[in-house]
This record gives sequence, C-alpha cells and structure tokens, in this order.
Amino acid sequence: MIRLSDFTGLWTRDIEFKTAPEVLIYPRVVALKHVPRPLRPRTTFGNHIANQTGEGIELAEVRPFTAGDDVRHINWPASLRRQQLYVRQFDAERSACVVLLVDTC
Repeated sequence: MIRLSDFTGLWTRDIEFKTAPEVLIYPRVVALKHVPRPLRPRTTFGNHIANQTGEGIELAEVRPFTAGDDVRHINWPASLRRQQLYVRQFDAERSACVVLLVDTC
C-alpha cells in the first residue's frame, strides 16, 4: 500500500497494489561543487555582546552622571538612593548579515 499526500498534508490518498511497484524518489541529494562565500566577511559572528556603548535597548552599566550626558538616561532610583545623579548606558545595536542559500534544482 502507498499513501500519497500533498505538501500541506491536507489531501491524502491510499493506493493498494497487487504486486510491489518500483518506487523512485526525487530529487536526489547532490553534493555541492562550490561552497558560496560572502564578498566581504564580517569581523564577528554570533550572539556576542557589543564592546561599545551606544543607543540600544540592552543595559550595559549604570555610572555617575558627567557633563554632556543625556538627561533622558538618568536612572532615578539609583540617583535617589545614592544622593547623586547616575545614568544608564546601553549596548550599541549591531546589524547582522544574513546569508541565504537557495537550491533551485
């Protein structure tokens, strides 16, 4: 017996044969001849924390306020506890390269 179905799995059909038929499965697995390489590889990959502070959403540190700091980044709970202004610094946002390999054989 052979069960046929479409790629979504919504349509299925069972077929019974008196003799066992020869079954061919396509596509065959073909080894890559050339491995694609990016034109300009990045210096870092993966989920690593940025070593620079900047505009981001992940908190890097809380440090004392200095002249020129953005007043929107003042950490009021820490400032009230210590009786001195403290600011939040964030990790810089980094963009990531995405490499897609599409096999259209």
